[in-house]
Amino acid sequence: MGDILEINTWAAELQSNRMEDYADDLRRLKSNLNDLEGNLTFVNQIKGFKDDFQQMTQLIKEYFKFLKTTAKLYRNTQKEIVSAAKSLIN
Repeated sequence: MGDILEINTWAAELQSNRMEDYADDLRRLKSNLNDLEGNLTFVNQIKGFKDDFQQMTQLIKEYFKFLKTTAKLYRNTQKEIVSAAKSLIN
């Protein structure tokens, strides 16, 4: 008998939404850094992380898109399997 693979698409979508929120937080943080121009020493120190913030934001976007796509594919596959199984009964 084959192994059973169970995918919780709801959890994948929930995690995807959390990652999307995290990406939004990083964008806001980056925007807030621009507002700190008064303290140049601090700002210059933090600006060194600007590229890191952008890379992290891009990776997070890719990850939450992957999670959403994966959840959708698993959901569609499950529907197809159920439909095929029902057609065997009829």
